Amino acid sequence: DVKRLTRSAVYLPPVSYVEDGLVDPSLDAGKGKDNALSVQGFKHNPASAAHGGVIADGGVRRDATFSLAALRLLSAGNDPDKTLALRRYILGLSLVAFTSNAATYLRQGCNLVPSEKPREFNLVHSDGIREPQSLKPTDVLKFATAAAKAFGVGEGREVTFDSKLAQADIKGEGDTKQTRKKAAKKSPAATETPELSE
Repeated sequence: DVKRLTRSAVYLPPVSYVEDGLVDPSLDAGKGKDNALSVQGFKHNPASAAHGGVIADGGVRRDATFSLAALRLLSAGNDPDKTLALRRYILGLSLVAFTSNAATYLRQGCNLVPSEKPREFNLVHSDGIREPQSLKPTDVLKFATAAAKAFGVGEGREVTFDSKLAQADIKGEGDTKQTRKKAAKKSPAATETPELSE
C-alpha cells in the first residue's frame, strides 16, 4: 500500500549569463549533464519527474528484537553473583533503549510520529509461543537504575589508549587468554536465565 510520488523543479540563475555577454557562448554546448554551464549553475536547469517520496496508505511499521539468548552468553568469570549483576545491568540498559521513543525527524519534510495504537511487546519462547508483555518506560527505568546500582557503575574517567596492549590483546597475548566459550563452560551461572524482577 505504498504510492510513489514524483516532483519537478527548475533552477533559474540570477542573470542570463550567455545573453548578457558574461560567459563565452561557445561554452553553451550539449544538453543536461553534458552542458558545462548547466552543471555549474549558469543556465536554466529543469529537473523533471525526480523522486518525491511516498505515501504509505498501509502505515509504517517498526520491529525490534532483543535476544535474551545472547544475554545468557555474558559472564563475569566464575562468579555467579557478579554474572547475574552484569546480565541484569545489560538487560536494563537494553530495555531502556528498547522502550524509548526514537527520533522522529528523518529528513526535511519527513517526520514519523507514533500512531494512537499502543506499542505491542511479545516474549517469544524458543518453541514459538508468544506471550504479550507490558513494558512501560517508567518501570523499565526503575529496573535499569536498580540493576546499575547493584552492578556498581563507576565514575567516568579518561584513559590513555595503549596501542601495544591493544595489539597484544588482538594477537591473544593479553592477560585474559580465556575465551568466552571456555569461561561459559566453567561458570555455573552460564545456564541461569536473567530475571526482570528486582
